[in-house]
Amino acid sequence: MKRIVIFSLIPLLCFTNNFWNKNKVCYWQTTCNNTQDNKTQNRVNNENFDILVEKVIKQKDKFLNTLSAKKIKELLEQIKDVAITHPTERNLEAYAIVTNFIRNKSLEFMYAYTDFINSHPEFKPSIGTTSWSFRYLHIKKLHYIVDWLKKNNVGLYFVCDNSPACFEAVKSVNFLVKKGIPVVSISPNCNEKFPNCIEKHSNFFQKLGVGKIPAYLIFYKSKNGPMIELLDTGLVSSDRLIIELYRKAYYLKYKTWIDFSDIPLTNLK
Repeated sequence: MKRIVIFSLIPLLCFTNNFWNKNKVCYWQTTCNNTQDNKTQNRVNNENFDILVEKVIKQKDKFLNTLSAKKIKELLEQIKDVAITHPTERNLEAYAIVTNFIRNKSLEFMYAYTDFINSHPEFKPSIGTTSWSFRYLHIKKLHYIVDWLKKNNVGLYFVCDNSPACFEAVKSVNFLVKKGIPVVSISPNCNEKFPNCIEKHSNFFQKLGVGKIPAYLIFYKSKNGPMIELLDTGLVSSDRLIIELYRKAYYLKYKTWIDFSDIPLTNLK
């Protein structure tokens, strides 16, 4: 199906002595309130954009560090719009340079602000009251869940083999091991990277209801005996594994589902 992309009026960076001047022109428009001929204007716009891309590719951070945060944001939007419409190697290179620059700047700000807050606790926000504290709240909830899993005898079976996907997945699994959550690996060919590995023939996987590897199964010791159920398959982050273990175990214990957002703040230390 053909997609029709409608471009709204977009400010274009005009390169004179200072390309961030007040002279704005229509950008790839068919109807502009401009006395210049549309074809001539489009040619000028494209030439200006080529100059901008050239600066980004050749000067990289040296050029980007001269811009304010607001201008960097405008620059990213312009390059992204053109890169999506014309995904040439040159346009994509410019887009990658700008996004990596912004990512690094964001990390620098985050680390600097975190150090500042740690040194000045009087500015530390209350849990869950500001957008800055969302990540902090997320971490506190994960701590609560890990403690709950350990107290309620919840463990994980990691079904794996020597495939690249399993060696990537075991990174998340080993995070659970470090947190003290019991983990047992089941594999036809055990590897030292697989925690507490037990060798089993691949036919054993079918008995567990596993059709795709890597797979994760919950092990829950209930009053009626141990329960083993398929939890998830594929590559799953460590945070997601912990949350899904909690949700499934909570359901097996109380016969009702609970979401991550339902954990009350009063439970957090």
